[in-house]
Amino acid sequence: MLRLSLFSRRLSAALLIKYLQDIGNQTIAEISVEEGKDVKLSCTLKKISDANYLYWYRQASRNTPVYILYSIAGKDYMSPDFPDRFSSIVNKINEDFELSIVTVLIGDSAVYYCGKDRIPLLGLHFPF
Repeated sequence: MLRLSLFSRRLSAALLIKYLQDIGNQTIAEISVEEGKDVKLSCTLKKISDANYLYWYRQASRNTPVYILYSIAGKDYMSPDFPDRFSSIVNKINEDFELSIVTVLIGDSAVYYCGKDRIPLLGLHFPF
């Protein structure tokens, strides 16, 4: 079993709070998933339709957060460091932003954060 954790805005990393307009209101939860299974992580982003860029980050134990992907108009742009096992789904009606991980691995055990902004964070983590 491995554990994937979601934390609320109050507990999110200072780096993300500094740069993102809004960190999702994620439930403080610990999810246990068997290796090889699929999992979906969800967070609520108020006024999600106002955001041009939606983000998912992962923070492994004792490391800084790294971005997994960002989404523009429902299209995912993956970090080159993450495999295609990760994808996102946006539900603007429910204001949910979901991260799907297919075939979970032990190395996926981490704290996951979502966030939104109106402008890209080019200097922070994008390779272009």
